[in-house]
Amino acid sequence: MRYVEYDEEGEWEATETELPIILAICDTPHLQKRLNKQLIKLMDESGGDIQCYSTTRAQLAATTDGTIWK
Repeated sequence: MRYVEYDEEGEWEATETELPIILAICDTPHLQKRLNKQLIKLMDESGGDIQCYSTTRAQLAATTDGTIWK
């Protein structure tokens, strides 16, 4: 939420850097699905341009090629 607020209010521009990419690691696929729905809703409502990706602990442990982020 803070990143969205910083983006909307133009406060992030003071850092003279791009907004960071948010990477979330979830305990379960169910939690990942819920998080993704909330993030999509938040980005749609705010019109934000923040990149958010998620994965699960199991996917993170099992994959070495970087194709785990959704």
